[in-house]
Amino acid sequence: MPVVMADEKLSALLNTLQVPLPELKKEANFGLKMRIQHVAYMLQFVGEEGFNFSFSTYFRGPYSVDLAKKCSLMTENPEGAIGRSELARWFFDHDLEWLNAAVTIMMLSSSHSGGEREWFEAVRQYRERLSEEDFKSILAELRKRKIIAV
Repeated sequence: MPVVMADEKLSALLNTLQVPLPELKKEANFGLKMRIQHVAYMLQFVGEEGFNFSFSTYFRGPYSVDLAKKCSLMTENPEGAIGRSELARWFFDHDLEWLNAAVTIMMLSSSHSGGEREWFEAVRQYRERLSEEDFKSILAELRKRKIIAV
């Protein structure tokens, strides 16, 4: 079976993030799997080629069933890395609470029509424990990295 672009990109991403593939098969690694989902969503959000997964909104943020299946089927890493590997690594290195907030901010960025306060209130519907200070800090980082332009 030929390897498609998305599989190559995903393999390269997992290699860049230094994710040991046996760890993906463990049921106990829910947090690791969620972090990979969040990084893939961020890369797709910024237009990285080869990331064309269908994401749905779940309680903990965007989730792609197809991405989860592809991750569970992978057995080896290809050589090379994706063009935005430093960005992916920076994103992945954050804790899960930060990632949950960041992907929620990204998900709602295209649908918010008010100012930052209204955007924060929309994000709080999904992230009740997120403070306004943390929202502003995360938003500033996403803007600084040119992940979000608004």
